[in-house]
Amino acid sequence: RAAAAGAAAARSDAEFMEHDTAFHLAVGRASGNRFFAEGIERLRLVLNDVLAALPDSEAWHSWSREEHDRVVAALARRDAETARDAMAAHVLHADDAIRALLRSL
Repeated sequence: RAAAAGAAAARSDAEFMEHDTAFHLAVGRASGNRFFAEGIERLRLVLNDVLAALPDSEAWHSWSREEHDRVVAALARRDAETARDAMAAHVLHADDAIRALLRSL
């Protein structure tokens, strides 16, 4: 919750990315699966530069906040299926944005 709230309150893209990374790492740790958590950590190390290259836009931050909120709400309800589906949608949305950026280069 704290990482999602931090991302929502971020005033710069760098600050948003810091909290966004913390959010994803916290979700990985919350899974209770150390292999999954380590995988997320490694993936973020690879993706951070790519994610930082995405245009800093309120639209990007807004949809990301909304998707984070869905994940947090599902986790708070201990609704694993909804949390998994919400995170999968979030990851696919980010993947689409990254691929669009790469195509534009």
